[in-house]
Amino acid sequence: MLCVACAVALAFGCRPAIAQPMVVADLVARGSDLDGHNIRLRGEAIGDVLRADEETVWVHVLSGGTAVGVVMDRATAETIPRLGRYRRIGSTLEIEGVFNVACDEHGGDLDVHAVSVKVLDEGSEYSDPPSFWQLAISVALFALAAVAVALQRRMRRRFDAG
Repeated sequence: MLCVACAVALAFGCRPAIAQPMVVADLVARGSDLDGHNIRLRGEAIGDVLRADEETVWVHVLSGGTAVGVVMDRATAETIPRLGRYRRIGSTLEIEGVFNVACDEHGGDLDVHAVSVKVLDEGSEYSDPPSFWQLAISVALFALAAVAVALQRRMRRRFDAG
């Protein structure tokens, strides 16, 4: 029954969606096999929202150590609570859309054209205060550098005088 549904879908130009969410690294690895297919992608929204044209923007999504640009309408991008960057974990998104290895609309870029975007987690801010040992090592290295500069100046004075 499933094979018949797939055959009918392919006959009418529809490509079946992959049921399980993928990570970007898997998309890149299976690039030509998935080109033009409907996919489901899960990852962290990172960076900045970049304008694609009057109605659409790119949001970069990171998962599996790799990021991909996801094209979506501006209104959808505005619903993303937080984009990841330094000291900030971006919102976790689940995107359904069409994967393109070399998108004709966007200069041959690898991208995903989102059909739906679901926010699974809003992300968070975090702080990473320096520990005592990091501070101690920094002070010790600074002192060592100051001693090295002082010795170099002293040796230069002796050399110039002698």
